[in-house]
Amino acid sequence: MTRVTVVMRGSDALNEDATLQPAAAKADVAAFARAAAELPGPLTIRGRSPFLSAASIYLIVATALSLSLHAFGLACLLLVMVDDAGDDSQAISLWAEPASASAQLPPRPLELEPVLSLEPVETQSLVVDVTQGIVAPEPVEISAPARADFQAADGGSEVAESSTSPVETQIPLPILLAGGAMGTDTPLRDDSTAARGGSLQKDEVIAAGLRWLLTHQQADGSWRFDHRSICGSACRDAGYHASTTAATALGLLPLLAAGHSPTAGEHQQAVARGVAYLRSRLVETPYGGDLQEGDMYGQGLATLVLCQTLAMSRDDNLRRDCQLAVDYIVYAQNEHGGWRYFPKQPGDTTVLGWQVAALKAAERAGIEVPQRTWDLAERFLDFVQSDGGVAYGYQSPEPQPTTTAIGLLARRQMGLRASDDRWRRGVALLEGWGPSRDDIYFNYYAAQVLSRAPTSSYWQWNAEMRDLLIRRQASDGHEAGSWYFADPHTLPGGRLCDTSLALLTLEAWYQRTLPSTAVSVSSSAQRDDGEAN
Repeated sequence: MTRVTVVMRGSDALNEDATLQPAAAKADVAAFARAAAELPGPLTIRGRSPFLSAASIYLIVATALSLSLHAFGLACLLLVMVDDAGDDSQAISLWAEPASASAQLPPRPLELEPVLSLEPVETQSLVVDVTQGIVAPEPVEISAPARADFQAADGGSEVAESSTSPVETQIPLPILLAGGAMGTDTPLRDDSTAARGGSLQKDEVIAAGLRWLLTHQQADGSWRFDHRSICGSACRDAGYHASTTAATALGLLPLLAAGHSPTAGEHQQAVARGVAYLRSRLVETPYGGDLQEGDMYGQGLATLVLCQTLAMSRDDNLRRDCQLAVDYIVYAQNEHGGWRYFPKQPGDTTVLGWQVAALKAAERAGIEVPQRTWDLAERFLDFVQSDGGVAYGYQSPEPQPTTTAIGLLARRQMGLRASDDRWRRGVALLEGWGPSRDDIYFNYYAAQVLSRAPTSSYWQWNAEMRDLLIRRQASDGHEAGSWYFADPHTLPGGRLCDTSLALLTLEAWYQRTLPSTAVSVSSSAQRDDGEAN
């Protein structure tokens, strides 16, 4: 029997221990040993067979070689996996930083705007169709001033120029809500009202509207946009905006415009209770008196009422609250000049309009407004104006009808003179559009602008607006005396808001004069606000 021992240890010498019979076996073993010596790693093969041939030995070597290679490959793969597991740079994250500055970042969360009243809505055209249902007054032949032509909203014929004018005179500043002249606490209708666009029928319509407002005043003196707590479902079209300060201010403004104050007028008790409610809602802060109850619309409207009441009643007990409310408006202004829903937000034209009206009323009541506040407001209007200051947009220069009227009015309150070409062209623009059948917010502001600079074309506009509102006033049931329009601008304010704006539009021509006992204002407050040319 032959015993063959082959030991292979890398570079170690090959040991052979064999008793070989026949002699050829030694040659086979030597050949195998030479082949095995070329393989890495330790390998020991022991065999006992007198018939161990070269083929058998080669088969054994091939099998061993295959196993070695597979083991080596598996070991390498295991090492790679271990290294990768310990390398943090290969970790996967869904919010990894971008590879470069131009890489796409994850989207920011949506910023939801609150539901607010009096928000402008994009329109397809700047022109509204007023050709239906208009009853024009008897014409009087006069020569009308030249103006630009404007097309109807539906692409139809041009709005016809009017040549009817009962009188061509400069009318005193008309309306408190636009920051008008203040200081009287007596009813304001006089014998010349008819000559300025009034009528007995119009007075009856206003009286019915005021009765509806008084019927819907709450026991605590406030008004609510959702009027159903007063009349249930007897009046439709309730609003949903939550600010009681804004609703109460809109309930009071038509009463103040008709001459009722806490100290005078048939409805003085109702006015006194409403003003007391507003004062009770003022929250003193380090920045002034907060009257928002939701947004800056409420702040502007409530401040306007308090300052108007101070000027009308000359009750110095109101002065501190008025000053605090004004201070908060000054604080809330954005660094670029506007106001919006919340303090310091980049502004929009509609919210700015109410703040400017409130600040103008404050100046007329003898309360200081910093010049910087006016300068910043002018800067904002510069940003949203178009056509050199003739038209205005909401938050950009893209013009809209309502924001154009608001911008022109704010410019006038802040010193734009009636002789300025921007004012004249803006007035012609509003006259050309005519009254809207459904947009009461536009009609209100257009009335404030046009009544400050009456032209021959204005008298036609005023007659159309008056007749439209008389026709649209509710006459049945609990809604009698109120208005409601399909106006998305005022939808959150509902029937209360629409009724208030309709009344203020009709009252725009009530004369207001400053009595000799009116409060004095500082020289900084003596800006042209619509009475001077």
